[in-house]
Amino acid sequence: MRDLSEKGRANLDSAAARQGIDPEAAFILLESLSKGGGLQARFNHPALGGMGQWSQGAMTMIGDVSNNDLKHRLDALCFEFTGMLADETNFSDRQAMQSDGAESQDPHMIPAFFQRPDSV
Repeated sequence: MRDLSEKGRANLDSAAARQGIDPEAAFILLESLSKGGGLQARFNHPALGGMGQWSQGAMTMIGDVSNNDLKHRLDALCFEFTGMLADETNFSDRQAMQSDGAESQDPHMIPAFFQRPDSV
């Protein structure tokens, strides 16, 4: 993900505060959403309900399955972050270096996640 500008950091902090989410956890969510092309995110952070995933317009799932309040707050945060990712002023001109090479992949490719089949 590209580095956040001062405006981007302020927007992230403000959005996280509105939803009652720790800014560090919110940043992890933003990074995950960026890797998912702004359409989906996979994350794992205690403040985000453990392991979870979000898909635009489809679902929010977290490890803390009965915490509907957190699911709604994460959905609102992801929706806001989707708009934030589209606004270039939220990012600096420098590109963040990634060790996994994810930035070199086709930007139109959307990751797919498959569940491991049960062993027989």
